[in-house]
Amino acid sequence: MERFEQAVAIFDKINAGDPHKVLCDGVETPETLCHTRRLSSWLAKLAPSASEALKLAGHCQHLKRWETPRDSYPEGKKGYLQWRAAQAIFHAKESSAVLEQVGYDEAVINRVMDINKKKGLRNDPEVQVMEDALCLVFLEFEALTFAAKHPREKVVDIIRKTWGKMSMRGHAEARSLQMNSALQSIIEDALQES
Repeated sequence: MERFEQAVAIFDKINAGDPHKVLCDGVETPETLCHTRRLSSWLAKLAPSASEALKLAGHCQHLKRWETPRDSYPEGKKGYLQWRAAQAIFHAKESSAVLEQVGYDEAVINRVMDINKKKGLRNDPEVQVMEDALCLVFLEFEALTFAAKHPREKVVDIIRKTWGKMSMRGHAEARSLQMNSALQSIIEDALQES
């Protein structure tokens, strides 16, 4: 596990460079580092015996995401999809360099990239676990802030789409989350309309 620990330490050091700070368990923390911790925590809960590749993928899913902000692309779905595609390529390149540096072979590197690019979603159990974990991080920690910045109809639509990407296990975990009543109402509306 030495190279795993080395890779995680490097990913954490890189993610700690995020200039945007959030409260993470009551401590001001670089946003990407906080997201990584939350994602890794959900991955550990959803897949306690996860492969090394899945664990690594959790630590580099949003590597250096702050370098290309969403608003650097056009508004709307097309701009969002362009940004996501560019981010996937960027994350893959950055993550691959770190994994290669600590001694991972091409097979492991490619597997980490496939998980992070969500190749085989719905058919690949590890990719589905990653998607569930990402959705749960959004619902537990980010959805309320998102809802405060956007019209209710848009938030309902995003929650509906998020729910549609999740597995039955993800749905069960989401239903067990402690949520603000306003967010709970939005989720109920999204699920009624789906």
